[in-house]
Amino acid sequence: MANKHSDLREKLRQKISLPSHGEDRLQPRKFIVIYGDSGLGKTKLAETLRSYAVDDEGFFIRGKFDQSSYGGANFPYSGITNAFREYCSLLEKRPGDRDQVVKGLNKALDKNEGSLLCEAIPSLRNIINYVSSHHSEDDSTSTKNRFHRLNYLMQKFIRVISSIGDPIILLLDDMQWSDTSSLDLLKTLAGSAKNPFLFIFTCRPVPEDHPFYQFVESLENRNNVTEVTLHGLDNSDVYEMVSVFLGEKARRSSRSLSDFLCRVTNGNPLMVRQQIISLLDNGLISFDNDSLTWDIQKIEESNTILRSLTIMTSHKIKRLSELTQRTLLICACIGSKIDYEVLGVLVAELCLDSELLEITETEIISLGRNAILPAIHDGLLSESQDGASVSFIHDSVQSAAYSLLPIEEQAPFHLKLGQILHSRLNLYTSPSHILFTVANQLARGYGLVEENDRIEVARIFLRAGDESKSACAFRGAHYFYAKAIDVLRSSDWLDEYDLTLNAYLNGSEVALWTGAIQNADEWLDIVSVRTRGSVMDQLRTTWAKVSLLTTKGQLEAAIDLGLKDLGSLTGVKIKSKNLKTRTLVVSSS
Repeated sequence: MANKHSDLREKLRQKISLPSHGEDRLQPRKFIVIYGDSGLGKTKLAETLRSYAVDDEGFFIRGKFDQSSYGGANFPYSGITNAFREYCSLLEKRPGDRDQVVKGLNKALDKNEGSLLCEAIPSLRNIINYVSSHHSEDDSTSTKNRFHRLNYLMQKFIRVISSIGDPIILLLDDMQWSDTSSLDLLKTLAGSAKNPFLFIFTCRPVPEDHPFYQFVESLENRNNVTEVTLHGLDNSDVYEMVSVFLGEKARRSSRSLSDFLCRVTNGNPLMVRQQIISLLDNGLISFDNDSLTWDIQKIEESNTILRSLTIMTSHKIKRLSELTQRTLLICACIGSKIDYEVLGVLVAELCLDSELLEITETEIISLGRNAILPAIHDGLLSESQDGASVSFIHDSVQSAAYSLLPIEEQAPFHLKLGQILHSRLNLYTSPSHILFTVANQLARGYGLVEENDRIEVARIFLRAGDESKSACAFRGAHYFYAKAIDVLRSSDWLDEYDLTLNAYLNGSEVALWTGAIQNADEWLDIVSVRTRGSVMDQLRTTWAKVSLLTTKGQLEAAIDLGLKDLGSLTGVKIKSKNLKTRTLVVSSS
């Protein structure tokens, strides 16, 4: 694999004009897209390009999209924000570059703009010292204007950080799990980067109607896009790989084994590696007089050959202690990455039945780390550089760990995780991603929420929806608002009026932006009947209904409704045939 990646790296360098050491720096705005099935080494290949940035005093930053949140919602722009969190951490260690970036951002952004930008990329607060406030002037800005403003501000941001001259390579993994809000933001980044900036995307094969495929096709200058598709190793490559694994003494006799492994794995290097480990564990490859031996006929006849990465990893996981297996399952339910603090809280409650009130924060973090340490030693997870979190080394490991949970137990378990975290962590003082962790767990089991917990769960969904909406992640906002509405009941219009009204109106607004017209129609019909006498509530309702009719192309109906409701609220009759007034209403819409 190292040789294969070395050849591919050189071809990529020549294709996209990456400089050799000592030559000119990277060229502006280049894109590499690496396609391939799971286990073929897409990320490893991308990582081989790290030196072209690091050796030139540049930045190599990486983000990853999470399979567990695909089709649902996660922290807005999670893959991108993870990469820029790494960028900010690196920048703080480089005072000279940091001062240039701070100076550029302070010059380009005012306080309200900095606040909105920090809502999309929270780690920027450590760099530009803006504190996001949900009661800022920007709250009155319409969703549409807010979206355009964020795109405009991201253009400013990316121009500033890419104008200091140091090359930046941004690697985004697993684009098959990316959401449309993140892809919209990426379009802005891709169109605004100056000087040396290289985007690398890894992705499993996707159909032409997949959002990421369409994103790649929409890039302005296709000449700057290099696409690479990885395939399985051939027989000779697998032979070299097996020989490396089993040693020079086994090289002469390993041809039959390598041919067999190539056939059953289709040359997938990760599967070849796991199959060899499995054969060693099952005694089908063993030591005899300091040499490894095997019987290829016995191997072919055995039932130990596993055709799936997930199944192979599951067998490995089941050899671990019960505590480590349970901890791995908790990690898999949370996502591809989990903070030790979050893990410690869940392990204490679910695995050890510890009394958290008697445990310090440091002890909770140690508890989480110690519980998962055997899995780290077995190479199933890797620890972050700051030692605060742990990540699965591959999607197949996360899938294998999650498969330990029977389907019928999944919803109750996710709900339990969300409830424990909500009861043990302060969602108002914890980082924003904790709110989304809790909301996602509750969302995956919300159908089982008991009556006494219903309103609090709805509040959490509403907060997650509002946070997503503030960051212009409209599909995520729609997901959480819809969950809040599902949890609420008709009686809540009387007992929890403000909560219910905000869920329906905010949900209707983002539904229009995501194309969920049927949802907007249905929710606004309910709001029209339930809205109380407050003038502001009626104006919000009218505005939402006018926006809905405008989206449907029913401009005359939108104008008539706007004029009618405006007249009834103000007591002033406005003639519907007044051309100037109608033009003003259309312009407002």
